[in-house]
Amino acid sequence: MKSILLLFMIAALLFPIPAASQSIIKCNKKVVFWIIPDNNSYYTVKLTGDIDLSPQEDVLNIDDKALQYILINKNIYNEADGDNSEQILLSRYVNGEDLYLHSIFTDLGDIDSEYIDLPTGKKALLWYFTLPKRKNKEVIAQYFVNIIINDTIFGLGCPQFAEQDAKSSKQLLIKAIETVKTVTKTDDLCNK
Repeated sequence: MKSILLLFMIAALLFPIPAASQSIIKCNKKVVFWIIPDNNSYYTVKLTGDIDLSPQEDVLNIDDKALQYILINKNIYNEADGDNSEQILLSRYVNGEDLYLHSIFTDLGDIDSEYIDLPTGKKALLWYFTLPKRKNKEVIAQYFVNIIINDTIFGLGCPQFAEQDAKSSKQLLIKAIETVKTVTKTDDLCNK
């Protein structure tokens, strides 16, 4: 696995460290569920590939990539008299991250974003940026995707390494976010 130091640095700056530890359930050689605890329930992400936990509690190694999760209270982005639809809340969240990232990386370019229609009927916001050339020769861009589930902005992030193309990072995130569910028990995930 490649060094994902830059991913960890960005994660530490942008995201709070999760209170509880993640785990995986391997159903067979092809299907793995990433289990992310949150209070009295779990988020599950169905993944395929060569998957292992990493030393970083909110990061998973998948094939030649790193996948990170984030949980944020959506109410932070509510406005008392404003539009608080899911798309607007996601946009406010990304706009806040944009401001913060530009305060850290003064030579950071634009953050691009696009809404993705998920099979569930929900909208996800995919957003990404290219890192300034001198910051890291191995990681050239960062990709994120967020959805709202109940009162939480659930997000996944993935770095793009120099020898990878942007399409593979985007596909990983979209494919993963399409499978996110909340459950109260994880015992029978492999039977579904």
